[in-house]
Amino acid sequence: MPLGFRYLLAFLFTFGSGAIVSAFTAPEASTWYTTLALPTLIAIPAILFAPAWTISYSVQAISFARIFKIQSTEEERQWVMTFIFQLICCMMWSLLFFGYHALILAMIVALTLYISLILLLLKSWEAEKISFYLLLPHLLWGTLLAILSINAWWAN
Repeated sequence: MPLGFRYLLAFLFTFGSGAIVSAFTAPEASTWYTTLALPTLIAIPAILFAPAWTISYSVQAISFARIFKIQSTEEERQWVMTFIFQLICCMMWSLLFFGYHALILAMIVALTLYISLILLLLKSWEAEKISFYLLLPHLLWGTLLAILSINAWWAN
């Protein structure tokens, strides 16, 4: 598969998943979130969610395009499955947190996402080191989501 086509598919796949979730959660992101009781040091300003998700989806798409191939090794197939799992966790977290206001479920999914990101980074280190470094901002975002989710559940 040509490299440019892989990048196009990767961006459509990752940003498409984000767009689907955003259609259900965008109105809540700017209204309900601001009503949550959150410690000042933990609260992520609502205005940062869109740029943070954009960066996160971008690095995911680039990493996905770098590793995904039609004829791949077992190591690459495992990476792709872990990638898809963490992408589903990203979608579920947004739906549960912003869409359904299910804070305890969002917290559980955020912790699952965090663990899956650690696994993805470990697999990235083995499969393709550039993807490992590209995914570090996504791990940071996942860490912040886990901390936010724990505190939102605890305080509300």
